[in-house]
Amino acid sequence: MDLLSHPLEGLQSRVAGLVAECASTRALQRANERELGAQLAALAALQRLVEALLVDATGEVVRRSETAVRDERMTSHLGCRNVTELLEETTRVSTATAGRWQRAAKAVRPQVSDLTGELLASDFPSVRAAMVDGVIGVDGILAITGPLQETAPRVSTEARHAAADVVVAEARGEGPDGAPPACAAVLAIHAQTWSVALDQDGSEPRERAAVRKRSFVLGTATPHGVPARGMLLPEVAAQLQTIFDAQLAPAVQFDDPFALDENGEPLPLPAVDDRTRAQKQHDALAAALGVAASSGQLPTIGGHAPTLVVSVADDGRCVVSAHGTTVQMADGSRLVCGTSGLWNVNLGYGDPAIAAAIAEATTASSYAGVFRYENVYARRAAEDLIRLTDERFDTVVFTTSGGSANDAVLKIARQFWALRDMPHRKIVAGLEQSFHGLTYGAFGLTGEDLGRSLYGAETRLVRHIPANDVDALTALMSRAGGTIGALVVEPVLGTGNTVLTAEFVEALGAARDAHGVLLVVDEVATGFGRTGPLFASSEWPWAPDLLVTSKGLSNGTSAIAAILVAPRVARTFHDAGAVLVHAETQAGNAASCAAISATVQRFAELDALARGARLAARLDTAIDDLIATTPSITGVQGRGCFRALSLSLPDGSALPQAQVPDVVAALRTTGRVIVHPGLAGIQLAPALTMTDDALAALFAGIRIGLAAFAARTS
Repeated sequence: MDLLSHPLEGLQSRVAGLVAECASTRALQRANERELGAQLAALAALQRLVEALLVDATGEVVRRSETAVRDERMTSHLGCRNVTELLEETTRVSTATAGRWQRAAKAVRPQVSDLTGELLASDFPSVRAAMVDGVIGVDGILAITGPLQETAPRVSTEARHAAADVVVAEARGEGPDGAPPACAAVLAIHAQTWSVALDQDGSEPRERAAVRKRSFVLGTATPHGVPARGMLLPEVAAQLQTIFDAQLAPAVQFDDPFALDENGEPLPLPAVDDRTRAQKQHDALAAALGVAASSGQLPTIGGHAPTLVVSVADDGRCVVSAHGTTVQMADGSRLVCGTSGLWNVNLGYGDPAIAAAIAEATTASSYAGVFRYENVYARRAAEDLIRLTDERFDTVVFTTSGGSANDAVLKIARQFWALRDMPHRKIVAGLEQSFHGLTYGAFGLTGEDLGRSLYGAETRLVRHIPANDVDALTALMSRAGGTIGALVVEPVLGTGNTVLTAEFVEALGAARDAHGVLLVVDEVATGFGRTGPLFASSEWPWAPDLLVTSKGLSNGTSAIAAILVAPRVARTFHDAGAVLVHAETQAGNAASCAAISATVQRFAELDALARGARLAARLDTAIDDLIATTPSITGVQGRGCFRALSLSLPDGSALPQAQVPDVVAALRTTGRVIVHPGLAGIQLAPALTMTDDALAALFAGIRIGLAAFAARTS
C-alpha cells in the first residue's frame, strides 16, 4: 500500500498552482522588501521540509542497495550502477547534489536492527530531530555532522552527540547567547570549533596538510577548451612561477621607427602582443610541457618511472618497530598492517625464533657464501625447501631478491637450450600486467612498462601475452614455439591480483608437451601460504621446471630468494659439467639461509597454512560486509590472503590511478592502517597469523579512511 503517493500528488498540485498564480499575478515583484523577505523565508522553510523527505528517501535507497548480492540491490532492479546514478536519473540533480544527499542520509538516517527490523537511533539524533522539524536542511546537516564525523574514532560517540546538541540549539535559535537561528555557514564554524576542541591532536601540520591536499585535475572537454583545477604544493607553484617569469619577462629593446634594412626599406615594427596575462601563462606552460615531452626523460604511456628518490622526512611513514601485525611509527602513531610488510611477513613481525636463528648464524659465521664454496646453513635451507615441495625439485640456486632470481632464470633458460645444442631458443615469454622485478633482466620480463624505454631495458628477446588468454598463447606457440626457451608466469599477478584460470594453466602444460619449453613459476609473492597452499602451483596438474620464491621465504627478515630447479633442468647442467650458480656476494649467506630454515620450522609449529585458510574465510566475510556498506568498492580480486579491492568515484567511474596514493594516505593517516596501492584500488595481504581483533581493527580503519577520502574529494 502506497502511503505517500496520493498526499505527494496533492501537494505537488497545490504547489504547481501556487507557482502559476505567483507568475501570473507577479506576486513576488509586487511585494515590498519586508514582504519579499518573509516570502523568501517561508519558501526556504518549505524547502527544508521537502529536503527532510528527500534525505530519508535517499537513506532508504541506500539501505536497499547495500546488499552484497548485486542482483538483489534496488540500483540493479532499476538498471543503475550505483545510488548516485539512480538519484541523478530519478530526481534530475547533479552528481554533486546526489552525493550531498547520500552523506546527509548517512549521518541522520535511523539504523535498522538486523535481528528485529526495528528502527534504532541515528548517528546524530538531535540533528535528525532538527531536520524533521524543518529547522535545518541538507546544508545544515552537513555543516554540523561533517566536522564532528572527522573526529571518529578518536572522540567518543557521546562527546560527538553532546557537541551536536549544542550546535543544533544554535540552529533552533535556542543557544545560550539568545541569538536568532544560525545559518549553515555559522553552524559549520561552530561544529568545526567543537571538532578542534574535542580532537586537539587531530589537526595536521601545515606541510603534511599541503601534501595531502595537493591535486591537479583536468575537467571535461568543452568546445572552448579543457578546464583545470587543483592545489599545488608551494615548491611546485614556485617552479611554475619561475617558468612563467622566464618566458614572460619583457626583453629590453629599442625600436627605431626610422631604421632601414639593407635595401633601404623601413624595418617593420614589432607586432603588438594583445594576449592577456592568463593567455601568456598558458602559452608559457605549453612551451615548458613541449620541452619536457621532447626531452626523452619521461616514462612512456603505460607506466611510470620505477626509481623513487625519497627526500621528504615524514615521521608518519618512518617505522620505529613492528610486532605481530602492529607497526609503530616515529610520529607516535600505531598502525595495523594489512599487507604483511610488502607481502613478505607472513608469520607477523618480530618472530623471536627466526630472530634467534639469524643471531646464532651471524655469531657462528659472519659470512659464509655459496660462490665457489658452500655452508651448512645453505645446505640445510636447500634440503628444507626440497622436502617442502615433495622432492619435485632437486637443486636450489640462491640469490638476493626476486628480481635477481628472475635475472638468473633468464640465464638458466638460455644456457639450458645452449647445452642442448639449440642456442636459438632465447625468447622468454611472460604475461601482460605481470611483475617480476626491476633489475635489468627482470625489468624487461615484467609485463608493465614502468619506464622500460626510459632506462633502455632489454625486451628484444621477450614476448608478452594477456593473462588467461588461451588463444593468444596458442597463437604465440604456433608462430614462435621453436624459438621460445621458457614461459614465465605468476599464479596470481602481483599488480592486479588476477588469478590464472584452470583452463590457462592446462594450456601452459600443453605448450610444454608440444614444444618442450621450460615452464617457470614466479611465486615471489604467492609462496609460503599467501594464496592457501605453501606454493600456489602445487595445486596445478603439472610441476614447473623452475620455481622462484622470495618475500615470505625468510618471513621478510633477509634479502634472499631461491630458485628451485627440477631434475629435468638440473640433469642437463650436470651431464654437461656446467655449474648452476648465480654469482652474487651475499647470495646464500649463513644468516639468510638460517632465516629460511627457521621460517620453515615456524610454519609447522604455528600451523600457519591452516591458520591462513581460516583467515582467508574470515577475510571473505569482512570484504563482503565492506562491499555491502561501501558503495565506492566495486569489485574484489585475488584469492586466499592476497586480495585487491577496486574503487570508484561518487559518479560510479573507476578511481583514477593518480588518486590511488591519496586513498592509501587517507587510510594511513585517518584509518591508521597500512595497505598498498593497486590498479584503481588497494591491495590487502594480511599476515596468515592475524588475529580476529586485528582483522576487525583493519577493516574498521579501512572504513574510516575511505570515508575520510570521500569527504575530502566530494
